[in-house]
This record gives sequence, structure tokens and C-alpha cells, in this order.
Amino acid sequence: MQQPITGFHQDEEGHWVAELACGHGQHVRHDPPWQVRPWVVEDATRREHLGALLDCVLCEAERSAGSAAYADARMRGLCHDGALEAARAAGTPRVGVAVIVRRDGKILLGHRLSTSHGSGTWQFPGGHLEMFEDVDGCAMREVAEETGLRVTNLTRGPFTNDLFAAEGRHYVTLYVIADATEGEPVVREPEKCAEWRWCEWNALPAPLFLPIENLKAQGYRPPSGA
Repeated sequence: MQQPITGFHQDEEGHWVAELACGHGQHVRHDPPWQVRPWVVEDATRREHLGALLDCVLCEAERSAGSAAYADARMRGLCHDGALEAARAAGTPRVGVAVIVRRDGKILLGHRLSTSHGSGTWQFPGGHLEMFEDVDGCAMREVAEETGLRVTNLTRGPFTNDLFAAEGRHYVTLYVIADATEGEPVVREPEKCAEWRWCEWNALPAPLFLPIENLKAQGYRPPSGA
């Protein structure tokens, strides 16, 4: 969905961000040879681009999610106003918790099966943060439900902002680092995961789930553990 540029600012790393009329921001980096926008470097040429249209990925994702949620709610018998409320809720980012489970210098990954997004990719154990749930509690619950493992030594990690534009989904993923010193992972939810595998961080299987791709793009490396 195209939106006009109303201003510019720089992020914490000094990259330029276009401020859009919808209220969202979008990077307009000049990082040759990958991204070439010499006009963003000078104040005068930035001003010339005020009013220019950019495709807003977030608006498109919210619209796609809202449209699908509205249609689903109507099929479930909700009235127009009720379906609109469901569509608005669907446009809200969800919080995911991903657990980086360590053992003997390796990380646990699962081969994801999904009818919604990311099927066929490799992911950490994890899932949605439930209402009023503690992040560490969510991490322990999800690992137990998915693998049967008990994790210890939990510490908080970074987060990623994950936009599944084609699927109309937006997640903020919180990472928890933990150790699993006993037992072997079991596929306890075969409709969601085909297998579990211990992997070295420098030799992760492909393709990776988008949040892990975004995590690696930050230059993140898990601390050594159990």
C-alpha cells in the first residue's frame, strides 16, 4: 500500500528512515552497492522527496490480516461490527517466545510444519506468549509441550521484529537462552514439527525461519552453555 513521505529521521545506527503519512516508518538506506539512494544523504534532496510515495509493508500486512480475519469472523456468524473488531485485533502484532536450547555446544532446532507461515523452515522451540504469562514460564512450557525436555539456567536474550508480509502476519519475537542437560527431544506435536535436531551455530540447516534469519542478521551468537 503506497503512502506519501512526510519527513525523515535517522535511527540509532545513523540510517535514514522515511516517515510516512500512515504513521509507519520505512528505511531508505544508502548502502552501495546493495542499496543506492544518494539523494537521502543531502538535506536538499531529501526535501525534494517529501510527498513521494513508498510501498508501506506494514500497512499491506495489516490490511491483509484484517481482510482475512473479517471474512473468517463473518463465516463464523459474527455480525458486521463484531467482524470489524476481529479484523482490528488481527492487525495487532503478536508476541512470540523462542527458546535457544543449548547442549554440548549445539542448539536445538525443529523442522517446522505449518498451514499458516514458515512451513518447511527450521525454527527454535517456542510459541505465543499467552495473556498474563511470564516470558520464562512461556519458554519452559513451550519446550516441554513440544519436545518433552526440561530447561534450566534461563536468561533473556535479544528480540526481533518479524514481518511476514505475504501472509499478513507481524510478530515481535523474544528470545530466551536455556540449557537442557538431560533427555532427548521428542516430537510431541507431529502436526507442527517433523523432527528435532542438535545443530552447531555455524552450520545451521536451511532454510531458516524468518525470526532466526533476522536474529543472525543482527550478528547475534548464543553464549556458550551446557
